[in-house]
Amino acid sequence: MEWESKVEMCKFLNNGKYKEAVEVFAKAEVWDSQTIDMFANGFLITEIDLLKPLRDRILSTKDIDMSWRAQIRWALIKEELSLCKM
Repeated sequence: MEWESKVEMCKFLNNGKYKEAVEVFAKAEVWDSQTIDMFANGFLITEIDLLKPLRDRILSTKDIDMSWRAQIRWALIKEELSLCKM
């Protein structure tokens, strides 16, 4: 994801515009560790339903280099999505 898109995504996350942030996140062809770290740290976990369209893509991500906090939050997102009925 390009830096400008990361900034846009973070602005949405910081302003509680999770649907818009997910749209920016979803558009990226590649999620590098920084992108996932930023998203995981800013996303409100209770809005997990917004991530259902990305379920398979999120669940297929391999463990990558992220901050400790982002690792925990990303694992929780993945666990919640794995339990969601599609």
